[in-house]
Amino acid sequence: MPSPQKSNLSPSQEAYLDRVRKQAPNRCEICDVTLPTFEDRTKHVATTKHCACFECKRYVPPGCVYSHWCNMHNDLAWNDHQISGGDVSTLRKALPWVREAYQAKLPGVDVDEWLGLKPPKPPTRRVVGTKIIDGCLHIEFEDIPVAEQEANAGSAEAGKVGKEDGSD
Repeated sequence: MPSPQKSNLSPSQEAYLDRVRKQAPNRCEICDVTLPTFEDRTKHVATTKHCACFECKRYVPPGCVYSHWCNMHNDLAWNDHQISGGDVSTLRKALPWVREAYQAKLPGVDVDEWLGLKPPKPPTRRVVGTKIIDGCLHIEFEDIPVAEQEANAGSAEAGKVGKEDGSD
């Protein structure tokens, strides 16, 4: 009987990969292909590069690139901003049901707005002043009246119409 292959992963890395395996949906988050087993997912990731880490080629759920790198590549020097940008990139490519699930984890955050997939909501507050107190910057805000918010939103929409039809 052949002996099992010894893993060069730490116990915490093994635990992380086990969590990823257990939480993986049974379909691809990018193309919606059915993946009944994790082995099917591994083959699909290798073939399509969907949800694949560019360093180790393992499956990385959309929105979890930063977490993956913290757990699996803590021995490498890497750029936080570049890796967290990978989260945004994979979530933009992901199907709507994936973003909805991600949205459920972030109450109060509109994931599609955050990803730039829809226009941001108009501001409800504005800066009215700043002060330095004990060496710290303090920013003072005031609420924007609802009528002014609606007028601002209307003028922004009017400005868009001309650009969408090709006029300037």
